[in-house]
Amino acid sequence: MPMATHPTETGGTVAVEIDQLEKTYSGGIHALRGINLSIEKGSIFALLGPNGAGKSTTMRTLATLTQATAGTAKVLGFDTSTESSQIRQKIGYVPQTKCSDPYASVRDNLLFQARVYRIRRGERMVRIDQLMSDFGLMDSASCMASQLSGGMRRRLEIAMGIVHKPTLLLLDEPTVGLDPDARLELWDMLTKAVDRDKMTLVFSTHYLDEVDQYASKVAIIDAGRVMAEGSPAELKRCIEGKMYTVELARRSDGDAAMEIIRQIPRVTRALQIGGKLHITGGADHEFSQQLSQLMKSTNIEILSLQVAQASLGDVYTRVTTKAFDPSA
Repeated sequence: MPMATHPTETGGTVAVEIDQLEKTYSGGIHALRGINLSIEKGSIFALLGPNGAGKSTTMRTLATLTQATAGTAKVLGFDTSTESSQIRQKIGYVPQTKCSDPYASVRDNLLFQARVYRIRRGERMVRIDQLMSDFGLMDSASCMASQLSGGMRRRLEIAMGIVHKPTLLLLDEPTVGLDPDARLELWDMLTKAVDRDKMTLVFSTHYLDEVDQYASKVAIIDAGRVMAEGSPAELKRCIEGKMYTVELARRSDGDAAMEIIRQIPRVTRALQIGGKLHITGGADHEFSQQLSQLMKSTNIEILSLQVAQASLGDVYTRVTTKAFDPSA
């Protein structure tokens, strides 16, 4: 069997370059509305946003599974519209949905993937054994994929996505539906593999803690547009002041308390959720005292007042049209 040729990568230090990318589906549904992104080689880049924001469409475009309506997307220097075959040899892509053969064993799923990418026979089993060891699959090598737990099957599918040591790995919501322990275990295995094989990783997620902990850069997408971009630390610094959570003794005082808070010049944002008020404002002790004194002067009793730095969730809520839902 002839060996696949491996194209030379171009594009310098940039792994992905997206310029004014648009995608309109039949029926006039605008999934992408002029997205611009630049992703450095060797980075871990996150796409964050609500359902329907355009994350999966972006991932599928980079994987050459969807053609853009307008604009350009280059992966490792190759154009997704005209050079899809070159791109597919250099990337790994794992979608949200199950992609392993449920009636094949763990080893056979990996073996099939290795053959698809024409890995030399002498290297196949070495690579497969390495991945099964790395992802804790060795004891399940002969089990059918359908017999695996959700977390184990996700490990298998990510191992399948990197069996050929891709330069760029695209993971669409890699830990969706997994419990917290399974998510931590998978990320530990994944980051070790990414570091060892020197891959660039682009992943989409709803989990803010994953972005905060693992991403070197993040783009928050909403309604097909990039609403904010930068490192998690940079985005959090964009929100001036601190976050105050005020718990009221009487929930019925909420509206009156909000009226008072809106009159404070240094308040930049205030939300009322149940019996708690979430306020963005000045970052000094005097501001906290001012809040407390105003409440006392109107006989509004405060049970607690907590102060914290802005979180990625605060940034998300600020720039998107939908409130953050940690269960999404």
